[in-house]
Amino acid sequence: MKIIVTLGQISLLCLIAYALYDDGFPTEPFTIGILLTFFTSALITLYYINFCVIDSASEINKLTHERRLLEEQTKIDKLKSDAK
Repeated sequence: MKIIVTLGQISLLCLIAYALYDDGFPTEPFTIGILLTFFTSALITLYYINFCVIDSASEINKLTHERRLLEEQTKIDKLKSDAK
């Protein structure tokens, strides 16, 4: 999913760059506002997706591993207390 969003945002930035190259920078304030809105939203999304989002699959694997280690430790502690 992360790759799809990244590719979509990069394609949006390329489309904006092509429109600027082909038509030149717009002079109407409304068009400038739309252009800047698309451009900044694409950049913010790219930054957020690639640097701020925690990969949920790796987080789940990490928590599962920690839980298994704790279960093993409790089994070891129980066996030690039963042996005494």
